[in-house]
Amino acid sequence: MNKFQEWILGKDMMSRIQKLDQVEDAGHKFLDLGARQQLYNDLNRELYRYMNAGSPHMIDSTAQNYISQGYTYNSLIYSIINYMMTTASTVKWKLEERKGDEIVEEIFDHEFLDLWAEPNKDQTTSEFIEANLLYKYTTGNDYIYAPKLENGKNRGKVVSMEVMPAHEVTPIFGNVLEPVRGYQLLGSMYEREMPAEDVIHIKYINPDVRSQSPGVGLSPLKSLVVVLTQNNDAWRSLASSFQNGIPPGFISRDGSSIDSDFTIDQAEKLEERLSGRHAGPHNRNKISAIGGNAKWNQIGLSPVDMNILESIKVSFIQVCNVFKFPAPLLNYDQSLTYNNYTESQRILWTNTLKQDLEIIGQKVTRHNLSGGAYGDNLTLRPDYSQVEALQANKQEQAAWLSLAWWIKANRKQEIMGEEVDPEMDKYMIPAGLIGSDEMALPDQDEVTKQLLRLGIPMNGS
Repeated sequence: MNKFQEWILGKDMMSRIQKLDQVEDAGHKFLDLGARQQLYNDLNRELYRYMNAGSPHMIDSTAQNYISQGYTYNSLIYSIINYMMTTASTVKWKLEERKGDEIVEEIFDHEFLDLWAEPNKDQTTSEFIEANLLYKYTTGNDYIYAPKLENGKNRGKVVSMEVMPAHEVTPIFGNVLEPVRGYQLLGSMYEREMPAEDVIHIKYINPDVRSQSPGVGLSPLKSLVVVLTQNNDAWRSLASSFQNGIPPGFISRDGSSIDSDFTIDQAEKLEERLSGRHAGPHNRNKISAIGGNAKWNQIGLSPVDMNILESIKVSFIQVCNVFKFPAPLLNYDQSLTYNNYTESQRILWTNTLKQDLEIIGQKVTRHNLSGGAYGDNLTLRPDYSQVEALQANKQEQAAWLSLAWWIKANRKQEIMGEEVDPEMDKYMIPAGLIGSDEMALPDQDEVTKQLLRLGIPMNGS
């Protein structure tokens, strides 16, 4: 590092570099990768701030920033993610057992259902689902620590399921055959390695394998870094405009009088007057004036003139698009009717929430129920029968299926999400329908008589 870089960074940053440069552990030197990455981000930020003054400064694309600058700081991100995760958490769950090719029975009393009702000592099922979706929507990753008993009659059964803070979890990479051998929770009292078989990792697919490992999911907020930065800055600018309260202009001499010279002392007094009498929200938009023939001097722009409010609307739509979230659900359109609201709810469930909940059910089933410790052929899946937004759609679906005689009855039960009855493996054809091979042909002599009666000659007669 050269003297220019040291001068830019300052003593505090240089001290951090020296302290975090290397860590001694049992006589072996290794790099503290998490701290070093954060340090490099701070280093680049300071250098770019000096070298690219005037250029926009974007939020760093880190999981920590997605939490601190996104969900916990930005009201738009919080509103959308909170709406999605709390809505999805209301769904009921059911445990099913497959007893044949087409026989599936729901189980109402089972020890795994007791675990699912209370995954850990601090959370209910709804809170557990909320936590899972919160981290997935924010960081692109959801880590569930679910260790299993290794010995005894309960061998293979899960002790508890804990949702880990995804922005503090780091995958530990192995080799080509075992890309992820375990996980580490940073910042904990003991940074021990958790085996991969004890962790359920749910993530979004990440095609950016050059800058980030394929073992880590891609956060939706990464594509919104520019929008998120702009939205945060827009709200800060709007708050600053209200708090500072400097008037949009002031009345001054127009230069036509004989004493038109404006000295430095007069200018400084004018600044003090504007600051003292007009700063603060209680003095907002007060007009100031100085002596002489008057003219108006524009010194500020309103939030409307600066297009701050319009930019907030644009960023709102961009965030909704990324999360596949219907904008009307957050009062974007004040003329929203009940039918529009119901349709928006249905779209949210159909396009986003159902898929995310199905993935949780599939992952938990694969990790906890596939080993046979709780029994064979068990599946945990969400039950949408009590989701009001989806029931209107089921009514339309039932009406359509009632006319679709070419679909077997048991297949209709499956489509409607009902338990399949093997006795219904047949077509239900309405009585008024007749196959073309069953149609009776009319008597030819009777046809000839009717034609002659009507005066229509037959061929050859």
